[in-house]
Formats: sequence, structure tokens, C-alpha cells
Amino acid sequence: MSVPDSGSLVAKESQTEPGIRIQEIAQKEAIVPGKPGIESGRLALEALSIASDLIHANGAKGLVTLPLSKHHVSLSAPGFHGHTDFLADRFKCDVLMLMHGEKLSVIPLTVHIPIKDVPVSLKEVLDDAATVRLLGLLQNWSELRGPWALCGLNPHAGENGLLGSEELEFIANAADRFRREGISIDGPLAADGIFQEFHSGHYRLVLACYHDQGLIPFKALEGRSGVNCTIGLPFPRTSPDHGTAFDLAGTGKADPTSFIQAFKLLAGDALWI
Repeated sequence: MSVPDSGSLVAKESQTEPGIRIQEIAQKEAIVPGKPGIESGRLALEALSIASDLIHANGAKGLVTLPLSKHHVSLSAPGFHGHTDFLADRFKCDVLMLMHGEKLSVIPLTVHIPIKDVPVSLKEVLDDAATVRLLGLLQNWSELRGPWALCGLNPHAGENGLLGSEELEFIANAADRFRREGISIDGPLAADGIFQEFHSGHYRLVLACYHDQGLIPFKALEGRSGVNCTIGLPFPRTSPDHGTAFDLAGTGKADPTSFIQAFKLLAGDALWI
């Protein structure tokens, strides 16, 4: 992945209020709100790179990011797959994505990859000792106390191999290993049944096998209150759990609820680190 060298940037800082510093980045061409392009993607990545440099140099209580278009960033930085991968590479950390809500939280064990690549990637994540370590960190976070569940990959968790063999081949073994390491978790269970328990408040955290298996029910059930958190960095990172909504730019109709939740969570006692 090509990452801009922030040392060559032309930037201007201005002090607008006590405790608030705004850093403006020089533009190569004008940006029209709601109309993304190569330049808007470049600026989004440049801002993320500058924030990372500032954290490297000075430390930080945390980082709040806002949605960006992976496609438009990748036009000037081929190989870019999102904030999570960028930060994991920049800070040389193993990470997990946590979608945190008021009543339900979800960890997609594999994220922005094609469905056809999920089984191989899922096995790598489940077999990785870093996954157990990061889940152990989350057990100490009071907001996630309560039963946890691990989804099966296939419908009905494979029906004992009738609808898929991954549960028998490696997912059930991973769940047993988690339990031996002191992580209290049920599964692998049929995903459609797990999320049905949301209304009774049964499972507080669900480990999903792939992005949409976890994110579709999470966003449907938590609405705009969800927060995207990166677990494993040397600082907490939060973000709204929605996309860019370019069609709302400049209309005054965008809902800031998820951003407000992301900021509040970071400003509070983020114990997952």
C-alpha cells in the first residue's frame, strides 16, 4: 500500500479555541462536497497519516476517525482497504474490529474481503494466538460483561456437516480453545438464532465469521447508536459505524448520532486497551 510521506506536506495550523488545534492540508484541486474523486480520497488518507504521525510523536488518549470512501482513497493509494488495516500496519499491531452498541456488540472475525476468501482467512484468525489475547482484553471491559457467542459459518452452523464442514474442521475446535483459555463463549451456533436473542438481552457480544453476517443485524438492531472500535492498537480508536453518505453532504440532513457516540466512548474510560 502506498502511504503519503507527511513530512513533505504543506500544512497550516491555527489556534481557534483553547485546547483545539485545526490543521489544514494543502489541496491540489478544489473539492466539491458530495462529489468524491481522486483528490478527496488523497486528502482523506493524508489526514489519517498525519494523525498517525502526531500519535507516534506525542501519544494520544485516542483517535476518532470519520467515514471515508475506500474506493476513492485506493485511486491514489492502491491496496488501501480501510482505517483498520491502515492503522494495524502503521502501528505494527494485531487488531480486531469491534462494533459496539448499547445492548449488542459484534466482532467480525474477517472484515473487508470477498466471501470466497472467508473460510481460509477465518481459520487463520481463529488459530492466531493474538485473537485469544485480544478477546481476553475485552473480558475486562465492564460494558461487555455478559454471555458471548460464536457464530457458525454455514447456515444452521453446518448441520453436523450436511451444510458445510468448517464448523467440524476448525470452528468448534477454536471455540473449545477459547474456553480453555478462560473466555466464556457459546458456539459455534446458528447465526440466525443468535441475533434473535437480542431482544431478550441474552448475548452481549457476538463473534461473526464474516463482515455482513455480523454487521447487517448489528446495524438493524442498534440503529445509529453503534460505534466502530479498533481493538489492539496502543490507543483506543473509534469511528461512526456508517458510511460516507455523499448524497447528504451539504444538505443539513446528516445524522451525527453515531459520531457523538464514538466521541463520548473515547472521552470516557476506554478499558479495552
